[in-house]
Amino acid sequence: MLAYSEGVIHSIRTIDAHAGGQPLRLIVEGVPHPRGRTLLQKREWLRTYADAVRQAVVREPRGHADMVAAVLTEPASPEAHAGLLFMDAEGYPAMSGHGVIAVTTLAIERELFFSRQEDMAELRIIFDTAPGTVHARARCKARGNAGHVDSVVFTNVPSFVHTAAHPVHLRASHIKPWRQSTDQERLSGSNGLMLAPHVDHLSTADTSALLMTGSCR
Repeated sequence: MLAYSEGVIHSIRTIDAHAGGQPLRLIVEGVPHPRGRTLLQKREWLRTYADAVRQAVVREPRGHADMVAAVLTEPASPEAHAGLLFMDAEGYPAMSGHGVIAVTTLAIERELFFSRQEDMAELRIIFDTAPGTVHARARCKARGNAGHVDSVVFTNVPSFVHTAAHPVHLRASHIKPWRQSTDQERLSGSNGLMLAPHVDHLSTADTSALLMTGSCR
């Protein structure tokens, strides 16, 4: 694809894939080399100096609201095969589960890291990501004269309790009346069909609240 920024046309090469219908676009050529020692620093460098690449790859007309892109970098830890950063229409998410699955599949089937032996039934790939290290394991099966990835599982960064018993206010933004929404909320791909001017009459004057029990008031 071709991207235009600051009067210069750049060529960007990508590979499109999906995991269970969720799209992933892996950038393999055309992205500047992100600087930084950690993946957080590399992500911030891309955000500051190369955000035009993200906008060209994931936004219309080449992308769409649900597109997720990924770029491989040098690893930050000695045990990892590569660093992995994600992009979407709103910015640079820390993690994408379906993205890890899709990138693992592409890395093996396109032999991006190492040559795949025909008799190798399982391969493991370690990615450094912004939150931490992710371990992926792929099972391969022969299909015709070639082997393909049959399934991928991965171990994500360990979770932890940040603050216990902290009250939060949950707002069902997808049923917020159009007239009360900001331009960013109206364009957000995470909002549902209720966020539209022709269905404002289905909402009350105030933002509706979706309760944890499933009821709505």
